Amino acid sequence: MWQLLRRGPANGLVVSLKRGANATPITNLLQARGINARIEYADAVDEACTSRNVCDSPRRGGVGITMPTGSACSVGWIVTRNGARGAVTAGHCAWDRKSGSVNSGAFYGSINSINALSAGTHADMRFIDIPGGAQPWLYQHSTTKARTVTGSSLGAVGATACLFGRNSEFPRCGTISSTNASHFSNTCSCAVYG
Repeated sequence: MWQLLRRGPANGLVVSLKRGANATPITNLLQARGINARIEYADAVDEACTSRNVCDSPRRGGVGITMPTGSACSVGWIVTRNGARGAVTAGHCAWDRKSGSVNSGAFYGSINSINALSAGTHADMRFIDIPGGAQPWLYQHSTTKARTVTGSSLGAVGATACLFGRNSEFPRCGTISSTNASHFSNTCSCAVYG
């Protein structure tokens, strides 16, 4: 498994290989063609994404999705619920739907009845069933497509937090000014916490 990444004319070509892969065939091919390249190794090589909104496999967080209603949303994280991998998106996405296909260029998964916001918890999140092969990755941007999620923690006032959204190729970062905040949602006519 390998991927070619162009990092500007001054840096040449970078070829990412899955750790343990044999680089000889690729190195020989590049040398025969006179292509200056650097080989990198990683535990997992990002694959299949052509952009944030066309990224169906392997499933990962941070990608743009289209809900069964046609509305555009983003996947937050790949999570495990009762032993099954799934993805979390906003509860207001396809608010009143309990089934249907979710796409990110191609089939990404299916929505179900698990929607914390419509269940009255005031948490704006819902669960998406996804097929196997999901990775604990976040789509970052078109040149460095995956960040591995290695842990989680609650944000503290004064810490930096970044938003990786459907319509932004690069993150928007800011300082956390409060926690346990809420706002009124027209979707559910209720206060939403987050």
